[in-house]
Amino acid sequence: MPRRNRAAALLAALLALCAQSAAQQKSGGHWEINGTRLHYVTIGTGAPVVVLHGGPGGNLTSKLDLVSFAPSHRWVFYDQRGCGESDRLPVDLDHLDEAAALFSIERQVEDLDQVRARLGADKITLLGHSWGGALAVFYAAAHPDRLTRLIVYNGGPMWPELRAAKKAALKARSAPEINQRIGELVAGISDSISTWEQDTLDARFVGMIRLLIPAYGCLSPEPPPSIEMGRGGFWANHFTNHYIKTLDRGALARRLAQVTAPTLITYGRCEPNPPERQTYLRDALPNSAMVVFDRSGHTPHVEERDLFGQVLRAFLADQALPLEPYHGQASDLGWSATRTCCDGAAGD
Repeated sequence: MPRRNRAAALLAALLALCAQSAAQQKSGGHWEINGTRLHYVTIGTGAPVVVLHGGPGGNLTSKLDLVSFAPSHRWVFYDQRGCGESDRLPVDLDHLDEAAALFSIERQVEDLDQVRARLGADKITLLGHSWGGALAVFYAAAHPDRLTRLIVYNGGPMWPELRAAKKAALKARSAPEINQRIGELVAGISDSISTWEQDTLDARFVGMIRLLIPAYGCLSPEPPPSIEMGRGGFWANHFTNHYIKTLDRGALARRLAQVTAPTLITYGRCEPNPPERQTYLRDALPNSAMVVFDRSGHTPHVEERDLFGQVLRAFLADQALPLEPYHGQASDLGWSATRTCCDGAAGD
């Protein structure tokens, strides 16, 4: 099957599973948490697995299908503050420090801990994808005693050098016309940021993400316009990312050394993100294992669905992982800005 057709088939299957998971919803609505309202969905019964979406500024829509990998658990999804169907927060551009404080890491960790309390759970299994992996790590550092397991799914904290490398990779892996369209969107936002309503900013943000999706993995086609990606959170993205400039990796590593919960760290070999943040976390977390998906980019649960499911189920069941843990250095993974899954061992 041609690569484009295979990618489209995988996307269609993912969307069907999302719809199936949505149909199995046990409850949903909004929680009043930490001065705002957070939209949530819970599916299933059993030990809670709390899922943190990416972005910053994403939403829970694309993660609902994770339920299908381990339906015996109670899966809990929520849109982070200012994201998805959660309430928007008042942003006053004349008081930027106050606006940034609304999206501070400390506040978002507090949100998550209040979600845990709402569930009536002393401990939770936490799964964070992309930026959600960073939030999961920050939570683990703040509350190491409140975790049963930690899953950092192709994510983790960023620092300036990694962010610059990722931006270069996304540009190098995108077609010239895509880069042009993204540039036009960015210019439009810059020119009108003080006058546009949040709904407009959120829509432009989702538009940029839609254009970038193909660059995140060789089996990730641009979603057609008919595919609903949910509502973005422009200001959540803008202000949350402020943490990148001030991240103290040494101090964070010392706090993570106190985390004893079993931890799974995943990486896709054709990620646009360099692997240094995964190896950093593997080395900082004493009870962790890092695994590499050779034929995936940013979303192995889509690109290598069967293998991802096997890994996730084994980890949740405290069984041996079907992939050998990766003990090498980040440089040994051969990352480059232009590499895709079609190169080297990951190709077909």
